Amino acid sequence: MSATGYLDLAELEARFNEALDRRQSSDEGPLVDGPAEAVVRAQLRWAVWCIECLRELRDLVDMTDARGLGDTPQGYRAQPTAMGHVMWASTTAMGALDRAAAAFGAIHFGIKESGRVHDLGELLGRRGDLPVHHPVGDWLDAVQRDPAYSDLLGLLRHPLVHRTTPMALFGRAGGLPVSWEDSPPHQDDPAFYIPGRDPKLDRTYRRSVTVVAFLDEVTPSVHRHIDRAVALVQSGAAF
Repeated sequence: MSATGYLDLAELEARFNEALDRRQSSDEGPLVDGPAEAVVRAQLRWAVWCIECLRELRDLVDMTDARGLGDTPQGYRAQPTAMGHVMWASTTAMGALDRAAAAFGAIHFGIKESGRVHDLGELLGRRGDLPVHHPVGDWLDAVQRDPAYSDLLGLLRHPLVHRTTPMALFGRAGGLPVSWEDSPPHQDDPAFYIPGRDPKLDRTYRRSVTVVAFLDEVTPSVHRHIDRAVALVQSGAAF
């Protein structure tokens, strides 16, 4: 990713701010009250920033690739480094969707007395409280149907909420190359698995994936959903 790889995200961030500013200064007035609008702005901004964090992490994964040597070029062990990348990737990807859900929650259900915001799990639980065929409901349905959510991020929803993620890392043993530069990239990436349980089939399963595969699958999906969320706010359809 080039140093200007964030420009499309800066444009995405500007789009919803301009739309809210334009509506606020019009004769019609703002679409939501002041506190809720502040939540919408802050949470959508955070969602866009999460996408940029995922892009940065993908570059960092390349920079810290141990390439079978056991240690990263920066002198850290491959397994702890991969663990940090897993935690960064999973919480940031899920966090982007939570932030968009928080914006929609403020629009339709207001701000909680505790000051906390709604997350994606809560909004999915209140899907029936939205008007039939409302664009926000369609957005929720699209997220829930997305394989990147159902196969990866959805499995992380329960453990992330409870602050303990039941994941384990396991690496493949590899030979020691002559040098970092001469070794193929990501040849010995530790994978991690997310255990889950299928209540319909009454069985336990696990999904294993490397951090590189995780980011390559999830980042475009999250970007697409956040782009759609911003479009709904920009057009006014989210309200």
